[in-house]
Amino acid sequence: MTLVFLIIWLFIYLKREDLRYGLLFAGVIVGFLSLATAYLFWTVDWWQPPTFTNTRVGLEDFILGFTNGGIAVSLYDFIFNKRVVRTSNKHDLGGFTILILFATSISALFWFLHLTSFWACTISLGLVGTLLTLLKPSLFINSLVNSVLMVVLIVPFYWVANMLFPFAVEEIYKFKTLSHTLLTGIPIEELIFYFIFGFVAPIFYKYWKGVEYI
Repeated sequence: MTLVFLIIWLFIYLKREDLRYGLLFAGVIVGFLSLATAYLFWTVDWWQPPTFTNTRVGLEDFILGFTNGGIAVSLYDFIFNKRVVRTSNKHDLGGFTILILFATSISALFWFLHLTSFWACTISLGLVGTLLTLLKPSLFINSLVNSVLMVVLIVPFYWVANMLFPFAVEEIYKFKTLSHTLLTGIPIEELIFYFIFGFVAPIFYKYWKGVEYI
């Protein structure tokens, strides 16, 4: 099912040459982060989907992160036909610092304060999102709309998955540590995650790489 996201990623890549850098850059970063966070956090108390290799994490985790990362930084621009250009105002040090801040925050909340990985991630992304809004307030509305678009995008994915695999949600998600609240068959934690991730990803990418709207 992760290949569905790859098809969407490829569609945007082929249609919009100006968005290709972001699709690749964010895809690689989030892809590797997805492997690390899946191993360290998500598979502990959030979910444990089967992998092709029957291992704790697999290629599917990278594909999911790669595609979601690229889509998240490009979806608003693609839907509304917004054009972006790279400027000389890159914030490489700031970008790395924010990544370290996120890693430190989620690790401290998970391992030292013993919050669940969902709450550790949500609070950490919220912290990063607030900081980025202060650094790039002009991108707040765009990123907010993008967060809604990300939720709209993944809802049909879950509907189709639930029709094809009726018991997948119950078998994959660790509801002993989740709320077990389902909205149209979708764990509410997934909707919240994609909403916040859909906000943070584009504003973070544009801040880090100095991308501005034409």
